[in-house]
Amino acid sequence: MNTSRIAVPQATPEGDLQARVLRGELAHWPADAGREFEDRFLESCAAEGIAPLVHHRLRSSPAARGWPASVNTALARAARMQAAHDVLQEGELSAVLAAFADADIDTLLLKGAALAHSHYPEPSLRSNSYSVSSATLPRECRK
Repeated sequence: MNTSRIAVPQATPEGDLQARVLRGELAHWPADAGREFEDRFLESCAAEGIAPLVHHRLRSSPAARGWPASVNTALARAARMQAAHDVLQEGELSAVLAAFADADIDTLLLKGAALAHSHYPEPSLRSNSYSVSSATLPRECRK
């Protein structure tokens, strides 16, 4: 008998707030939230890689005006840093794909980069958008 258990994450107030923002709901900053809540919220956004996406969603939300300036500033900074990082990684990805094309290697991008460009308003909103998984066909399978 297998007695191992799968750990189920417990809901947290900061996680609930993140989920409301990401679902596009009107997410007001809790009136009783102190500095510790701010720190946990930002640490969780960073750990989950969602700070740029939270920032993007908040920009169009009227509730953002009631959020602490320190949180809005930290989210904006994380979004800028991710965008800059993605510019560098996109250049590297382009070079790799060009090298594959020059070597006549057909490549299919999977996950990160493909999802970032097809399912997000801006590729930098997907954390690790350029962690690339790809598939190539063996020569004998090509046309």
